[in-house]
Amino acid sequence: MSSDQPLVFLGIDDMETTEEIIRKIKKVLESGGIRTGEIRGFDVLRGRAWASLALGDPGIIADLAGEVVSLLGEGNPGMVLVIDGVDRAAAVLAEGIRKKEVSKNEIYNMADMFRNIWLFELGGNGQGIIGAFAAAVLLACKRVGSP
Repeated sequence: MSSDQPLVFLGIDDMETTEEIIRKIKKVLESGGIRTGEIRGFDVLRGRAWASLALGDPGIIADLAGEVVSLLGEGNPGMVLVIDGVDRAAAVLAEGIRKKEVSKNEIYNMADMFRNIWLFELGGNGQGIIGAFAAAVLLACKRVGSP
């Protein structure tokens, strides 16, 4: 996937139908002319979070994906976009989410340190941003390389 457009790693979590929703997001993005890539699930402490990648304007990707999650999401959906890769600190936190409890505050503090991490609480108590963060960051590490 080579282009002048940014590479966007999109993570979602905390929904009963997360895998189904990420697949629907991929179709919606593609129908909007946005190139997409692999979909991958990641085991996190409280289940499985999913991520995909897309090539395009992060604002448009966030709008389209957020609309799908808002319409189909259940529970406490969260969505995270990571744009063009991650810092080592984010990678370490994401890996930690696989093994131990991490608070939303820790995720927000990390996002505050980097402009390329966008967080979206899309319902319920917003706890879904924790798994979504892990999935987006871990996919970025696998695609771009560990920092």
